[in-house]
Amino acid sequence: MNTRRGNVHVGTVGWSYPDWKGCFYPKGTAARDYLAFYAGRFRAVEVDSTFYAWPKRTNLQQWAEKVPPGFRFALKAPQSITHERLLAGCAEDMLRFLDSVQLLGDALGPVILQLPARFGRSHLKDLFRLLEALPPKPGIAVEFRHRSCYSSEMFEVLRNRGVGLVTTDAHEGFLLSGPDVVLRLMGERDTATRFDRVVVDKGHDLDAWADRVGQLPAWVEHAYLFVNNLYSGHAPETAAALGVRLGVLDPPPAPPGTQESLFP
Repeated sequence: MNTRRGNVHVGTVGWSYPDWKGCFYPKGTAARDYLAFYAGRFRAVEVDSTFYAWPKRTNLQQWAEKVPPGFRFALKAPQSITHERLLAGCAEDMLRFLDSVQLLGDALGPVILQLPARFGRSHLKDLFRLLEALPPKPGIAVEFRHRSCYSSEMFEVLRNRGVGLVTTDAHEGFLLSGPDVVLRLMGERDTATRFDRVVVDKGHDLDAWADRVGQLPAWVEHAYLFVNNLYSGHAPETAAALGVRLGVLDPPPAPPGTQESLFP
């Protein structure tokens, strides 16, 4: 894969964290200005709020207005579809969700179907029915949490529909199916109680993931890479370090009065 700036999108899981104020967001930054500042540093963000509540039209429009061209939002599908009904009979709701988020326009990235651990191989038929009802190449990435879901049939169906798979830091390499790949570096619970500084050095892991991105096959069109606060303690610094390694983000300026690099 050619890791040019246009097809590698690096960011964090969410952007609205009070603990980031003063270490990522300048002191005095109002919460309403967080996204615009964030989008000046990163090229994508994963939105969790759409998992808990259907996004309002006004929110989608405001998000789109606050980001520059080339920025992408990755949205989690509503839990009513993925967790409550396990995709069964959800084609109409999924089509309605996909239609509603078109308000983001060119800023719309992948829609993530994050499936619970109880979604196993016996439920794959519901995923296949859902995908059959969606338009070709619908911009969806599926995250499985049950090992039984990984089958040759699953890979074939997703490849044929142009649907991606979500890779996490629990995997040893990228899971490949559709033309877009999604990586979620999530970490472990209790890694940190505050998210204002890095508490776990992930330099070696970032080197490995950057190398894997560089080795993605040429048919991969876009790579979306997201860092959670629990991965290292402070997602913005770690995401920036990954973007710098890939050559798709510029290093941020050093804090006033220092000459040390922010990155390992």
